[in-house]
Amino acid sequence: MMAIWQFKFALVPVHGLKRVYGDTRRVLDEYRKPGSLKGDGGGTGDNFPNYWEGLDIDAAVGAVGGILPRAESWSPEAKMFGQKDGDWIEVWDDDVVCALDLREFSAEHLQAILAAAVALDCKLVLYGSGEVIDPILDLIMQKIKLSSGYEFCADPINFLRNQ
Repeated sequence: MMAIWQFKFALVPVHGLKRVYGDTRRVLDEYRKPGSLKGDGGGTGDNFPNYWEGLDIDAAVGAVGGILPRAESWSPEAKMFGQKDGDWIEVWDDDVVCALDLREFSAEHLQAILAAAVALDCKLVLYGSGEVIDPILDLIMQKIKLSSGYEFCADPINFLRNQ
């Protein structure tokens, strides 16, 4: 489950998008539904394509593994890095999930994740909207500033009053 102060997205390989859809999509519906994914608190992850099929997921572990310290995994099927309520990365056989702590935003961590996405030829898929975007710093910063996590961090009392 994602904390209210986190901005969550997945790294999805372009190759996988093209294999599944024949092109790259603008929205992936399976990332729009809270609770439907393994890393989202209750889902099984069985309701979406394995975009990493046929690709080396260990390359993803190598690309993101140095960004945050290794963490104890709650699942034997995943490698986890960082702190669950802070900056966090989960690498599954079929998904790479990232969450940024907007209370203590680290531009360094974000830039390293974006560099990993570029090296792995991945798009970013935003949780909640399912929007597929390029791993470009200015673009993701725009999305972060429009997020509920950012709104919460800017004014938690007003945010909670308006919920």
